[in-house]
Amino acid sequence: MFERSELIACIRSEIVGPSRPIEKQAIAIFHERVFADPISLRRGPLGWQPTAESSIEEILYYDRETPHRKYGAGLLHPEGITLVSPVSPDTSASNATDTLGIDPDESETLINNSEENIADTNVSDSADSDAEDDFEVTSADVRHPSTIGITFCVKLSANGRIIVQLPQNRRLSWQDEGNQPFPLNGRYEYATRQWSDEQGQTRESPMWRRRPALLPNTTIIINRDELLTGKPILREVSMPEASPIELRLDIFPRQIKNQHDVWLVTAVLRNKSSINGPIDHREQVLYQTYFEVLVENGLLEKYPESPRPFSQLDSDEQSLALLYRESATWAIGHGCAAGWDAEPNQAPDKIYTDVMPAVQIPSITPNIKKNGCDEQIQLSMRLLATLPDDLEGPAWQSLTSLADEYARWIQQNRDDANLLTPELRAVAIRHLDVCNACLCRINAGITALRNDQHIRTAFKLANLSMLLQQITTKQLSKRPLRWDQSSNLVVPDGDYKTPWDVYQQGKENSDLGFWRAFQIAFLLMSIKGVSNGHEPDREIVDLIWFPTGGGKTEAYLAVMAFYMFHQRLLMKDSDNTPERDGTNVLMRYTLRMLTTQQFQRAASLICAMEFLRRNPTQHGMGEILGKRFSLGLWIGSAASPNDVEQAKK
Repeated sequence: MFERSELIACIRSEIVGPSRPIEKQAIAIFHERVFADPISLRRGPLGWQPTAESSIEEILYYDRETPHRKYGAGLLHPEGITLVSPVSPDTSASNATDTLGIDPDESETLINNSEENIADTNVSDSADSDAEDDFEVTSADVRHPSTIGITFCVKLSANGRIIVQLPQNRRLSWQDEGNQPFPLNGRYEYATRQWSDEQGQTRESPMWRRRPALLPNTTIIINRDELLTGKPILREVSMPEASPIELRLDIFPRQIKNQHDVWLVTAVLRNKSSINGPIDHREQVLYQTYFEVLVENGLLEKYPESPRPFSQLDSDEQSLALLYRESATWAIGHGCAAGWDAEPNQAPDKIYTDVMPAVQIPSITPNIKKNGCDEQIQLSMRLLATLPDDLEGPAWQSLTSLADEYARWIQQNRDDANLLTPELRAVAIRHLDVCNACLCRINAGITALRNDQHIRTAFKLANLSMLLQQITTKQLSKRPLRWDQSSNLVVPDGDYKTPWDVYQQGKENSDLGFWRAFQIAFLLMSIKGVSNGHEPDREIVDLIWFPTGGGKTEAYLAVMAFYMFHQRLLMKDSDNTPERDGTNVLMRYTLRMLTTQQFQRAASLICAMEFLRRNPTQHGMGEILGKRFSLGLWIGSAASPNDVEQAKK
């Protein structure tokens, strides 16, 4: 997990800040706000210490780098600020491609809207407001937000308290134990770097130095007896002496109907800094904004769900309620995400504002183990390529065992569904009925293999071609090629082994030539639909979902191979059948690079299929009629020819 934690830390340091230097920082000593730099051509990270006891803080100085252009999340601007600039199209394009975070055009003007609705909160004066009253907590200028907040539900006893903390740093939940905590709630001061050039002339350039914006352990406490429905509680945040930033915490409580001492509370941190004075408004921005909420003598409650009855939820909402029944929403964010750290079915200790949320997604594996043991369900391509016509043997047994394991899993989950509430039980049964439909399609595919010689042969050829393409792409090294004039073909040069040589000798690598359970299940499910044009299955669109590397491509390549082989075998039955050796499959991708990569994988399969077509005596499954197997690629004239004449040129 160390690599993951470091990766997220690097991303956060670039988006939220402060940056994490990859080498040791040089320390700058300031006189007032001037740094006399003895090194004229300075490179590398630079830091400073606001006090002798404080940690080293970031300095931005390289090539007019500024914090308000470098960092894009977690900024709290002075309330009422609006930046307006009549920029030209050229300037807009330049700003859009700015990778250094330099200052915008000096013509950008500041408009003070602090006189107009600076609160932006529609708070009812009535103490009878119910829990459905809402408070507008968004900023007037979404590009320069001045507020950040979270809404949560809390149950308090008579002496309960809501505790809001604004720390200077925290080790975030995704960080490893040994990782350095992230600095939070900082501000940047304008400073000047001075140095002497080669002619001895004194030169200056702007710098921005970071310092903590808040006092250590800043805490605001709201007592239970202060909470009145619809009455905001406004608390000024204590700031360090001479700080240009003024912050206020706004608490909006609403008591939940028919629930004793349960409150819906919105906590908003607001930058109330005055922008009318001599202070540069850019120094009044709060960076890496963060606060957290804890409860004393009370409990955090789940955020209220939709008031609609379960029966009125649509099928997707009901499915989500079942799948995420052990998870809960504990808060919602305003201008940020709401974060909490809790195990399933447990309440968190605190909730917090999160300007760059990071969540670990549970690992999803395509490997399925047999019931009661650690042995994975894998089916051998070599074994299935020799599926005997007597319908006996280990190859047939492996197929029926797959279906039996799936049936057992469905039944086990039906038994577990009886432990659910009636509403969720009905949803679970609906899910399992869909699983059972898949099981029926798998069994139908196995039955078709037993009853139809063409289907069985196409299945065997598909398994053999998939094994050969795996040997080609995953075992054999790249071979040099040369032009053979006698055959008028490109052939491998020098000593080499063909995939067929490896297959005949049984020397494929031990990790090759095995189907994962979902892959062979997908092939079996598809057999009836792709082999019979009148099957109801042809109206079904199957979706394979797995993360990268799960085996999706090989699953659908197997179906393609089966379909194309089966079409050729049908050509044997009658001379009056339609031509079946034309275009059989269309593959479409949304990304050009992905298209190219998938084309390469499909090409290795097509080559294996063409080898089998040309060499019927070697595989012993009979002649494969029709023209050669081939494939083409079209991704636009910029990358591939649109016609044969262009290809020749």
